[in-house]
Amino acid sequence: MSEEELIRLEQELLEKLQKEGGLTKAQTYKIVSLQRLSQEILDLGNARRLSGAVLVELARLDSAEDQKALADLVMKFGFPPESIIRVVRIYRPGMDHPPRVPSDVFRNFILGLYHHLEKGSTLAEVGEEISRFERIVTSRPLAPAEKLEVEEETISLGEARKVKLRLGRGLDVGTASIVAAFAEEAEGGGIRHRLERNAFIDLRSNPFTLKMLNRLGIDYVPFSGRIYVVGGPAFELANVFGISTRRPMKSGMMSSSERDAIPMEKMLIEMVLGHPQENGEICYFSVPADPFDSDLNVVYHVGLIERVLRELGYLPKPMNEGLAVVFAELEEKSYTGIGISCGGGMFNVCVSYRGIPAVTFSTTRGGDWIDSNVAQVLGISTSEATALKERGMDLTRPAGLEQEAVAIYTRSLIKYTLENIKKRFEEKSSMPIFRDNVDVVAGGGTSLLGGFIEVFRDEFQYMDFPFRVGEVRRARDPLNSVSRGCLVAALSDKDLDKTPMSAP
Repeated sequence: MSEEELIRLEQELLEKLQKEGGLTKAQTYKIVSLQRLSQEILDLGNARRLSGAVLVELARLDSAEDQKALADLVMKFGFPPESIIRVVRIYRPGMDHPPRVPSDVFRNFILGLYHHLEKGSTLAEVGEEISRFERIVTSRPLAPAEKLEVEEETISLGEARKVKLRLGRGLDVGTASIVAAFAEEAEGGGIRHRLERNAFIDLRSNPFTLKMLNRLGIDYVPFSGRIYVVGGPAFELANVFGISTRRPMKSGMMSSSERDAIPMEKMLIEMVLGHPQENGEICYFSVPADPFDSDLNVVYHVGLIERVLRELGYLPKPMNEGLAVVFAELEEKSYTGIGISCGGGMFNVCVSYRGIPAVTFSTTRGGDWIDSNVAQVLGISTSEATALKERGMDLTRPAGLEQEAVAIYTRSLIKYTLENIKKRFEEKSSMPIFRDNVDVVAGGGTSLLGGFIEVFRDEFQYMDFPFRVGEVRRARDPLNSVSRGCLVAALSDKDLDKTPMSAP
């Protein structure tokens, strides 16, 4: 029976009971609603562990599991009945009203409340989380939770096993995301990608959390007595919990302050890249240039990624991120131009002449720098600041205080990057002489912000560069440009034909 038919029958029953028994609408609703309760919840009500008011509110939920999840909040944490009423009516205002939000979003929210109480949050603090969720629900419609994924030219690891692929792979090891690139062997075959957020969260292992994660279809890994959720689902749950994800990488390199960085990064790389088709298959992976505004160097980071790839069975070869953008986007210009990888942890710049890097440098400011500053001035978590950017906006026409903050810090970052490109040109005595106009291409996730290139061009016009600038544009496939450039390098590597065959 459809939901519409059920509502119609309930309304008929309501009218009949009111006419025949003289019952009030509230009394009749109670009779009708109790028919919706699962037997487990009814048993709890008969045992007087749940009040009549709570039973009526739980009956608004169609899922027996959702009913039980909210009942657990009352029984395990003393969650007050008025809060249960409030939570349910955010989701479904009345028996004759459909849910306001998708069921998977609501279940994430319930899991978030449980997580907060389990950590020891006060009922007042949890009440603030309910208010935050209510503001979001009433301000705009919510869509079902979705993984951040490139819709075109994507490939799952299962598909990768079925599709015949050429030897050689590209891997973009970014602070915010990890992207693998594969090339089909068939004539005219395209390039495929697989993307995952480079993030994770850990949860306490208990039956409720396990059950909810299974019900939501979220993969998790038990590790060191905790439950770890990695990739896109970790980001979604972090937003529900109002917390920040943990990151294996920081400022473009492996994080020295994150104790679980190496095992989580290995897990994520294996998720997107899979195992080689043949032992020793070449994999070019992105590495940042040494940052000019920090004493950090990339030696340790490169060594760790090389170790992970060797353990998976690959022959790893590092490639500068900015040069990878050039390889992906400037073939028709003989790989001459400026490639900028606008990543989460860093902005990487490469001035390339015929595929040879003349100048490379990075800054320790990237998308995360924008997020952390926006989060600080708005008083929100960094995950919420990231979600604010990704909901869609135009940097040239920010709507409201929140978007204005994003626009201010993004423009500041672009200006900072351009000033340092100019400075490097002026300092470098061996800079090649460009006879033609030099194209500038920006790739990476931060370049996806609406109006990014317009702001980039706007700031460019105020700079007096010692060369003629040609086209300034966004990469054709910004999220995949670095992995694609690494793949181009792998496919053209002279050692590719020397890849040893694995044992039969």
